Amino acid sequence: MLRELTITTLAVLLIACPAVGQSNSGGDDWKALNAELVDSELRVIWATFCATLRAGDAEAATELLVPANRDTQLKLYELLGDHIKTLPDNWSDLTLIEVSNPFAKYALTDKSSGLLHTVTFLRYPDGKWLIQSM
Repeated sequence: MLRELTITTLAVLLIACPAVGQSNSGGDDWKALNAELVDSELRVIWATFCATLRAGDAEAATELLVPANRDTQLKLYELLGDHIKTLPDNWSDLTLIEVSNPFAKYALTDKSSGLLHTVTFLRYPDGKWLIQSM
């Protein structure tokens, strides 16, 4: 049973994540990515995200997240109150793991706990990148 579940899960992931340069729709929306350019762009987005948290602007920070995660994350930031201003100070710099359409994955360490976390960016068909998870 476990073996069948693992195989099914892998098949779903392969279908949900098109290879670089491939498209789900057959169009040319998804072009091959230059990892260095993408990395530079995503580091700007991440720096902006951290700056909005340091400024205590939870709403601006959530605008950099995928829409499906905004409400939940905003509630969490509101519960944290002024503590959101210090969150980025506990994070290491991002370390690039991989770039592949339509995702980019990074690692960061929470300096206070020593735990390793992943930060995933999602690229929309219009080319806009947003933070999907962290």
